[in-house]
Amino acid sequence: MLNHALALALGASTLLCPVLGAPTPDNLNARAAPSASSDFWALAAPPPSTAAPAPAPAPPQPQPSANPSAAAAAAPGPAAPPGGGALTGAQLAQIDPKIAADCSKAANGPHKAECRTASDAAPFIQQSFDDFGIAHPAVKAALISTMCFESGHLQYNTHIVPNGQGTRNMMMPKFIEEYGQYLKLTPPPNGNLSVPILASDKFSFGSAAWYLTQKCGDVSKSRQPMWGGKVDGFQKYVTDCLQAGSADMADRTTLWQAGLKVLGNQ
Repeated sequence: MLNHALALALGASTLLCPVLGAPTPDNLNARAAPSASSDFWALAAPPPSTAAPAPAPAPPQPQPSANPSAAAAAAPGPAAPPGGGALTGAQLAQIDPKIAADCSKAANGPHKAECRTASDAAPFIQQSFDDFGIAHPAVKAALISTMCFESGHLQYNTHIVPNGQGTRNMMMPKFIEEYGQYLKLTPPPNGNLSVPILASDKFSFGSAAWYLTQKCGDVSKSRQPMWGGKVDGFQKYVTDCLQAGSADMADRTTLWQAGLKVLGNQ
């Protein structure tokens, strides 16, 4: 499809049910009830009791929460995984140092306006992760690798050889059309759906996540194999999902591994 120019919180509390102090018997210090023949005045002023004093009341014990879910929420959970926050421009530049720091210095030509800095791109890439449910750091790194590689380090939004390819992961025209239909876009007069897609950073940067989730099979086939930094899993994504050859695999893998270092290797 693509051209190479492109917790379960263990702290979730187990509610403890502490054993409360044993209740004091109601009759611990009770005297025997007087008989009918007992002298009233004798009972009115009884002799001092020789019974043992009552034990001090047990201190209050903590009670189980009436709202288990609230207790679980209050319990400390595991630390957030690396890369769990929003992608930043600084992180993206660290992953791919070849991304232009200043697009005003990009070479003049028909593609100069397509250049994006890391700070330009990061919010749109993060939005694509949010829109398509991309949460695992290894998968985020794979999509970043694809976009940086295919777009010439974010220099290009269309192929340098005009052939209809475009977006930040250089999709072929048929996939751009399918992506536009997925987005329910209306083509402009005398145009096709690539026009509004290529004109929008949100849509263009969103295409890599769309392709992965819509064209590459389920999670177990397209994403899980790369979890944990498994190189063969990432390379399977390149060959099976992107349908790209192995000639540029080293460059793609280098970008992906740089992403793992920045975003986390889980």
